[in-house]
Amino acid sequence: QQHRDLVLAYSKGFCEMCLRSKEHLPKGQTLEAQHVEEFKDGGSNERENIWIVCTPCHKLIHWMRTYHGENEVPPMELS
Repeated sequence: QQHRDLVLAYSKGFCEMCLRSKEHLPKGQTLEAQHVEEFKDGGSNERENIWIVCTPCHKLIHWMRTYHGENEVPPMELS
């Protein structure tokens, strides 16, 4: 499925990260589908693996994944 189809299927009209509604997004921004587990890594298009986020939040998620790496950041060990 294309991301557009996922947004149509799962969107409730707002960003699931910052909670801004579609109507309050600046021009050029929209709601987009983000895979929790990337599709290329075996993630599905099922609802539980999809976040609907606005353009800036989508960019932030990808920046964080690049900065912290593909995998989850391991918890700090307390001594």
